[in-house]
Amino acid sequence: MQNQMEWDSDSDLSGGDDAAEDGWFGGDNGPIPFPVSSLPGTAPCGFVVSDALEPDQPIIYVNTVFEIVTGYRAEEVIGRNCRFLQCRGPYAKRRHPSVDSTVVSKMRQCLEKGIEFQGELLNFRKDGSPLMNKLRLVPIREEDEITHFIGVLFFTDAKIDLGPSPSPSPSPS
Repeated sequence: MQNQMEWDSDSDLSGGDDAAEDGWFGGDNGPIPFPVSSLPGTAPCGFVVSDALEPDQPIIYVNTVFEIVTGYRAEEVIGRNCRFLQCRGPYAKRRHPSVDSTVVSKMRQCLEKGIEFQGELLNFRKDGSPLMNKLRLVPIREEDEITHFIGVLFFTDAKIDLGPSPSPSPSPS
């Protein structure tokens, strides 16, 4: 039976003060399996939830911080794989050459093995500007099956010059 989790789209998954005191994020769907104390307090924190039971692990939830920092609205990313953040601009089709392929490969291996991943990866906002994503991916299991991945994203400005952002593709007339 496929697990159907419900995610409150108005929630930022912060858990409030009680969760911080307890050291765990929580809510109606149960605790997120890592201590809050291991997370940097000053960085903007995005959350992404993907469905591990569907092909290509589509996004089923992003929080408001993700939307604000990346420039992508939830409606634009729900149903997509997170790989699009490795492309510079909303119309790019390939991973940008400045994205570290070794980190991408390690991330892919962890996802395939169903183990936690931590790493830092160059990503891009919708407008094409670069940002660094200190990423933690955690598999969520139900009855020995991985049902979801939760990504905790700490964004910082990337200090690299990639030249001007690509211009948007012209609209079809």
